[in-house]
Amino acid sequence: MERRRIALGLALLVAPGLTGLAGCFERTDDGKVVPLVVVPEAERGKLLASLEQAATAEEAEADPLAVPEPTELGAAGFTTAEQFDKFAEQCEALQPTEPPDASSERTASYGKVWQGTAAAPDFGPPPADDVFVWIEGEPEYMDPNLIGESAGNAIASQMFEGLLTIPPGNAPPVPGMAERWDVSDDGLTYTFHLREGLVWSDGKPLTAHDFVYSWRRGLHPETASKTAQQLWYIKGGKAFNEGRTTDPETVAVKALDDRTLEVTLERPTPYFLDLATYIAYAPVPRHAIEAHGKQWVRPENMVVNGPFKMTVWLPRDRVELVKNPRYWDADNVALQKSLIRLSDDEEKNVRFYEAGQAHVARPLPSSKLERWITAGRGDLHVDAQMCTYYYVLRTDRPPFDNPQVRRAVNQAIDKPGMTSHLLKSFQIPATSLLPPMYEGTLGYVSPKGEEFDPMGARQRLAAAGYPRGVGLSFDIIYNTYESHRLIAEFMQRNLKENLGTEPAINNMEWKSLLKQTQSGDFQAARTSWCADYPDPMTFLDVFHSGSDNNYPAYKNPAYDALLDRIQNERDTRKRNVLICAAEKGLARDMPVVPLYYYTRSYLLRPFVQGYEPQYQDHHLLKYVRIDRTAGRSGDAQPAQAPAVAPASDGGADGQKKGAR
Repeated sequence: MERRRIALGLALLVAPGLTGLAGCFERTDDGKVVPLVVVPEAERGKLLASLEQAATAEEAEADPLAVPEPTELGAAGFTTAEQFDKFAEQCEALQPTEPPDASSERTASYGKVWQGTAAAPDFGPPPADDVFVWIEGEPEYMDPNLIGESAGNAIASQMFEGLLTIPPGNAPPVPGMAERWDVSDDGLTYTFHLREGLVWSDGKPLTAHDFVYSWRRGLHPETASKTAQQLWYIKGGKAFNEGRTTDPETVAVKALDDRTLEVTLERPTPYFLDLATYIAYAPVPRHAIEAHGKQWVRPENMVVNGPFKMTVWLPRDRVELVKNPRYWDADNVALQKSLIRLSDDEEKNVRFYEAGQAHVARPLPSSKLERWITAGRGDLHVDAQMCTYYYVLRTDRPPFDNPQVRRAVNQAIDKPGMTSHLLKSFQIPATSLLPPMYEGTLGYVSPKGEEFDPMGARQRLAAAGYPRGVGLSFDIIYNTYESHRLIAEFMQRNLKENLGTEPAINNMEWKSLLKQTQSGDFQAARTSWCADYPDPMTFLDVFHSGSDNNYPAYKNPAYDALLDRIQNERDTRKRNVLICAAEKGLARDMPVVPLYYYTRSYLLRPFVQGYEPQYQDHHLLKYVRIDRTAGRSGDAQPAQAPAVAPASDGGADGQKKGAR
């Protein structure tokens, strides 16, 4: 601002068009500048006003959030439809004129970021059995219609398979329960043809009717599914889920016969086949649910259709899975058993691994990662992951009902410093919501949000009524893990140093954090989002007014309407422009403070085969094998070229829906 005023003053001295002003000053013998012409006050005022207007316009053009600053509290201060239109105009110049061909490899850039070339520690030979041991967080649910977080998804996906399934790596979906499918010319109706002879793990036939039952159960209001919104793509699904219709027959999914399932969508959805791999689209056994009610997910009652079935579930201890001999592709499943250690302690994960009690370990303590990366440890892998780590700010509760406070907090956090000096494992600092993958897959370029700016943050906070942070207090909650604690403490220091306020930080177990965020009983909470499918809508939909995952209570009808426009737009570039406008609106309204884009650091024994980098961090056990010919675990692995630019992370285990 001061530089602009200086420029205006100079412009007044040399502005053309004022009589006698060209060459309008001279120096006296003592060096003083003497103006030859005194500009009349009226002319000076007009000129100053015009130059101020021009400078303001120039600044607005460069400002990534160039619409009027929000001043009203709560929902009244959210971005309006007119402002979203303005953002769309600005986004026109940002998006490439020719997006990549839709047939290109959508997620090819999301692979291995780093792997060491030095020898891994020697932990002995491969195990003599076919039991794969891994580590996961405590699951909230095992019921596919209820799962809303990553730990439950990671485990249940080994037991339940949808119409399509995820192959190793980042390839497009492949046939699962369905052996083939047809799509209508208008892109609205999908007809899936199930494999012959499918059965549940108890031997009962699995038919298209099971999918109808499962999808309608997931949408039924009484189920209270946190992921019902993922089924809104089905025609009639949203109205039924919201109780506006009560007849399940209005949900456009039906069994034409035992092996043929037909589903009609609300609108063409090019990523629907990706959606069909998600756990919410898996079938559930009606006969087991009707026999056992909520207890159907206990090991002794559970009936599944995937490659593994559960025999043990001891909370805070372990889950045990055994191969399902009735799975359609059981002949190609190498593992006979899998043991899952439930842990929320990164140091404990390393101890499990080094003691031979786990074959893969993640998340890992950031305190060790820098040393291991520097040493080039051969069994350490760092993969890209399509996730954004952020803090949720409750927009309907003080002090975060004030948009200026939310944006001040965002500007006060040194995200490059966090990733470079604290996390140190190739994460990328985030100024906007969407991870960078979409530039390579859809030609979509995210708008640049506000950068680290302590002075601007202090000015914004003062304008909100908290000069030097006086009177501002709030709590931050986060769940157990060393990385989350370090990040919370880093934010606490940044806010104290840059804003003059020191929030209280409170640690709690994962389930407690989920309960508190879902109830809205918080001010600021650590969470994240990971992609359910490779399209920006998986992130943007979280902040729809009707989303159960909308923890910040961002209820903005103008944003909801923009999402509808995005969903209905068939032209890729025009759609990208609207997505960009949605991101700019979220950056202006700031319901969440994005901190960084994920990488996933993990230790993996060299004898484990089939555990490939995957953008959702999904690793299906049906592809995993123990290679007893691999030699001892100290064998080094070949290095891989980085797939994304280094920027850093500490293995903070951020998964989906407030990820662990």
